[in-house]
Amino acid sequence: MKKFNECMTPKKNNRNEVDLYQEAPIDDQSIKIINHIFMRFESFIPSMKYTHDSAVSLGNIKKEFIYELRSKNVNEMNIINVAIEKIRGSGVRFIPTPGEFINFCKQDPKSLGLPSHSDAYDEALRRSRPYTSNEKWSHAVVYNAYKITSSAALQRQGNYIEERKVKELFFSNYDLIIKSFLNDEELDSVPILIENTFDSNTEVTSAGVSALSALRKMVC
Repeated sequence: MKKFNECMTPKKNNRNEVDLYQEAPIDDQSIKIINHIFMRFESFIPSMKYTHDSAVSLGNIKKEFIYELRSKNVNEMNIINVAIEKIRGSGVRFIPTPGEFINFCKQDPKSLGLPSHSDAYDEALRRSRPYTSNEKWSHAVVYNAYKITSSAALQRQGNYIEERKVKELFFSNYDLIIKSFLNDEELDSVPILIENTFDSNTEVTSAGVSALSALRKMVC
C-alpha cells in the first residue's frame, strides 16, 4: 500500500508529462501539519476508527484538508491549534469537513479579548475625526488596523458604496493584524494619550495678564 505522500504525487501521462489537472505536490511540512490535525482528532473523536478505517479513504480526506488549507492560506500552527481546541470543545461526534475546519480557523476577536470587527471599526471611525474627544485606544490591534487603513480613507465616505468598501478594507486589515498578534509579531505601540489639563476656572497668572494687555494694545 502506498504511503499518503506517495498518493499525492501528480500522475504523468504516457509522454512523461505532468497532468495539469492534478493538484500540486504536497510538501513534507503540509504532511506534518495534517498528520498533527488528525492525531488530535483521534484523541477526542472516537468514531474515527469506525467511519474511516480504510487507509485509502483517510488518505483522500487528508488530501482534501490539505488542499483546502492551502487554498485559504492557513498554515500557522497556532491558528490551527486554536481551531482544534474549538472543535474539541464543541463536542463533535464526527470529523468536520475541510470547509468546516476552515471556519473554525477564523479568529473570533472576542475570544482573544479583542473588540468585535464592528466595534473596532466604529472606534477607528470615531478616532479618524479631526476633533475627536480624548480617549484611549481599546487595544494595539485596533490602533494598528486603523493605522494601515489610514484616517484619510476612514473619513472618505461620501456614499454607501464608499462606506462599504472602507469597512471591508478595515475588516480585512483587522484580520491581518489579528494574525500578526497571534504570531507574536511586533505591533506599533498605541500613542500615549496626552490629557488636556487646562482648567478654564484656573486664575490667569500676572504674566498672562500682561501678555493679554500687550495684545489688546497691538490690536487697538
